Amino acid sequence: MFLILFAVIVGFTGVLTMRGPLTPLSENFSVLGYHVTGSTGTLFLFGIVIGALAMLGMSVLAGRCTPHR
Repeated sequence: MFLILFAVIVGFTGVLTMRGPLTPLSENFSVLGYHVTGSTGTLFLFGIVIGALAMLGMSVLAGRCTPHR
């Protein structure tokens, strides 16, 4: 539980640190068809959300593969 809390704090700090006009993205590009514009904090936040959804999906798949007694 401590590790998850630490990861949330580090992620939240990273998003807040990399926000604003001082940290713009150097090139426009798209993530899953969505054109990302703005700061590196926005891109970092997208990475956190996609990673969390992937972990949730993998845990659901892993839960379905365990034998039931």
